[in-house]
Formats: sequence, structure tokens, C-alpha cells
Amino acid sequence: MRWSDYLNAEEYELPEGGDYFGIKADELAKSTGNARAANMVSIGAVANLIDFDLGQIDAFITQRFTRGRAGDDEIIAGNIKAVRLGAEVATDAGF
Repeated sequence: MRWSDYLNAEEYELPEGGDYFGIKADELAKSTGNARAANMVSIGAVANLIDFDLGQIDAFITQRFTRGRAGDDEIIAGNIKAVRLGAEVATDAGF
């Protein structure tokens, strides 16, 4: 089993009185065409929750993944798409 197999929210009881939402980051990442971008989906959701400027995340992704290699643009676009999708899911959940 992978560590993420232990994080099934359906198996954990959450304390009362809080606001919670879950996202299926792996599935959402796959929908962007970049199955490895689950972390970026999560970053987008958290950024939305704390009202963090997504433009700053976009700039970081662009800087981090611009390495002068073929495919850099696709990697950058896929990661930015995943961040935006995570933020959208958080917004749609009412956060």
C-alpha cells in the first residue's frame, strides 16, 4: 500500500463544528493530463482557502520548470492548470 491509501476521509471521523471539504486530487490531476500533479491541485485548493495570489504560484511554477528542455512549456501549462483546478474546486465547495 502507498501512504496515500491511508488518507481515505470516509474512514476518519472529523470533529464537529468545523468546515471541511475533500478533493480527489489524484483524479483531478489525471483530468489535467498530468497524473503527477496531485500536489499542484492541493496547492491550488489551499491557496484559494487562504486567498493567496495564484499569479505568484504561476510565476514560481514557470521559474521552477523553465530548464531549457523540450517539453518545459507543457509541464508548466499542466501544473498551472492543476493549480487552477484545485482553486476552482475549493471555490465550488463554498470556500
